[in-house]
Amino acid sequence: MNKNRLLLILSLAVGALSAEAQNFEIGVSLGATANSWYVSNTFAYPEINRNSIGISGVAANETATYQYNWGLDLGFPVKIAILEPVALHSGLFLSQKNIRSSINRNSPELEESIELDMSTYLLRIPLSLGYRFELGEHQSLSPNLGAYLAIGLGGDYTAEVNVESYTGEASGIEDRQVQGAVTYSTGIDEDNAPEYIFSNSYYLNLIDLGFHFGLKYRYRKAELSAAFKMGLVDTDPAILLNIIDDTQTNRYNRTLLLTAAYYF
Repeated sequence: MNKNRLLLILSLAVGALSAEAQNFEIGVSLGATANSWYVSNTFAYPEINRNSIGISGVAANETATYQYNWGLDLGFPVKIAILEPVALHSGLFLSQKNIRSSINRNSPELEESIELDMSTYLLRIPLSLGYRFELGEHQSLSPNLGAYLAIGLGGDYTAEVNVESYTGEASGIEDRQVQGAVTYSTGIDEDNAPEYIFSNSYYLNLIDLGFHFGLKYRYRKAELSAAFKMGLVDTDPAILLNIIDDTQTNRYNRTLLLTAAYYF
């Protein structure tokens, strides 16, 4: 093999690697999440199951408000140009989703209020397609649509339950002992039980799956994006901290995500 042929092969290899590098980009991102729950079948009558204060099997009317609560999102976004101007967007992210809710229940036997404050951490893997519109020199705007998978890692919650009145059976506990405020809390601390907030049988569902749509603005290597995520999996499959025992009502994540990223 002569020197000219070797130089030609090396030039082609460098060109191929350069083109591949332009098609694949990885970056770092920092963002904020505003998360809440969408509740289906809100007219269902949940049963109360609160063994620690002796209330069980009481059907009650429920009214609840779920506020959007802010959290953090950070990770490594990936962009792959598959066919200009179409690109595939993915990555690996640590996402914090916080929930705050005020719940009121009443029945002929029971009147109570619950203040729920929850912070959860999930590993999020998105996958979406984006179409780039050039705005000018080094600027572009890309609407995108796709899906995401999130896996629960841990978290903690507190719930203050205030039983204002209860006149039914209390499993041998005096009514005066049932009434009053009771606080529940747990997390991933070994001193608390259960120490794991995610479970497919109790507490929060381990898997969250849904779709999202958003918009990305890019200038050179920097990018700003906004997306709205709609969960399709019931986040509360069974009993949440022995407070919400409600198999008729589903709760789905609704998340607004705002991020800033830089690609290398």
